[in-house]
Amino acid sequence: MGYEKVLLKNILRLRGGISRGYTVGGVGLNVRIYKLSLLRLDYATYMRYLSKEIQLKPEKFHAIQIGLLF
Repeated sequence: MGYEKVLLKNILRLRGGISRGYTVGGVGLNVRIYKLSLLRLDYATYMRYLSKEIQLKPEKFHAIQIGLLF
């Protein structure tokens, strides 16, 4: 379950939520020239289990996504 808030006329997006009891967060940046989107950057941080048993070994992960739009 999460929430996304759009700021600065759809240039910046803040994301947050809860996944399996842990907080999840992220931010997105949309670089534009006039009305054309050129570059999209997304960052997120979340927890993930590395064992088969839930909550035995949660590890924190970071994800970065870069997209060129043309």
